[in-house]
Amino acid sequence: MTYGKGKGIVGGDFTDVVISTGMERGGGMELVLALSCDAIIALGGGSGTLNEIAVAYQADIPVVVLEGTGGWSGKLKGTFLDERKRYVIRSAKAPEDAVRIAVELAKETAKKYG
Repeated sequence: MTYGKGKGIVGGDFTDVVISTGMERGGGMELVLALSCDAIIALGGGSGTLNEIAVAYQADIPVVVLEGTGGWSGKLKGTFLDERKRYVIRSAKAPEDAVRIAVELAKETAKKYG
C-alpha cells in the first residue's frame, strides 16, 4: 500500500514507487511490501505495521521508528523483537533523522550481504 499526499492509497506527489501486490491487508501484502524495502521507517502503527516490522526483522531489514507517533513505534523503540537479538529497533526524533539513520543502516546491511 502506498499513501500519497492527501490522495489516499496509491498516487500522490510523494510516491516514487508503487508496489502492486493485488493483496489486501492481513499478511500477504505486508510481506511483499516489507521484503521490497532496504529499510523501513515506521510511524505509529497498528497490527499491519507490526507485521511489516516483524517481517523486516526476520529478513534483517533495518527498522527505524519515529518517536512520538504512538502505536507500535512507541512500544518497540530501543528493543529487540525476540530472544535472537538480531538487532535493536532504532528510533529517531525527527523525520530527517529517521531517513538518515535508515539509509546508513541499509548501506551497512548491503555491505554485510554483498
